[in-house]
Amino acid sequence: VYAVGSGNTPDGWKEGNIYGFLWRSSDNGKTFAPVDKEWNGGKGDSRMVHLVTAGPRLYLFGYKIDNTGKLASVPNKVWDGKTAAYLSQDHTLQLTFVRAAWQITENAGVVTGQNLLEGNNPPMRTWLLTAKDAAVLDALKDRVVVDVFHRADTGEFLLLSRPGTSPTPPANGATTEWTVTLTTDFATFKDVLKFPSSVPLESVAWWQGGLYIGTASGQLYRTQAN
Repeated sequence: VYAVGSGNTPDGWKEGNIYGFLWRSSDNGKTFAPVDKEWNGGKGDSRMVHLVTAGPRLYLFGYKIDNTGKLASVPNKVWDGKTAAYLSQDHTLQLTFVRAAWQITENAGVVTGQNLLEGNNPPMRTWLLTAKDAAVLDALKDRVVVDVFHRADTGEFLLLSRPGTSPTPPANGATTEWTVTLTTDFATFKDVLKFPSSVPLESVAWWQGGLYIGTASGQLYRTQAN
């Protein structure tokens, strides 16, 4: 069992030394020990935030911020079971600030974020991460994916998205058209539901014959679907 996060001892924290951690448990989560850490250099914060397995490797995505709260770097890494190495320069996600990640199979994941090579305010993109590399999903261009749900009984995936390319969600009260998209292979996509909402949405799921939508304010909606 692996986990990521940020921290230090209380004394180390007071001194400004913070580490982004990868922890490993060999007893089903009863105890954890750090196997990799990323120092903040004594400034700001350092944390690892997302994990995705792809083939024989475990991908770690994180960030560092400086003392003013601005993004300083993205120490994205890959763990081979013994060591964690920074993603190579030819990897698509090497300089991507990953905002969210979903494990979709044992060998692949979906990640969203901003490629810092695209400028000072890069647009949000969606990638399919596999053991080979990461490929941008052009079918989701100009959309921001906020949740991915796997329907195990059919092998289908549901993606909840909103229009635009900004990482900032719409303000509460601002009406936005949201879309639920269906795919089985992340190559072809079909929009199955479009609807307006003045409350930001955060989650989608299929359960017992109904499609469920969760809002940022804690509401849950259900709709009948075929």
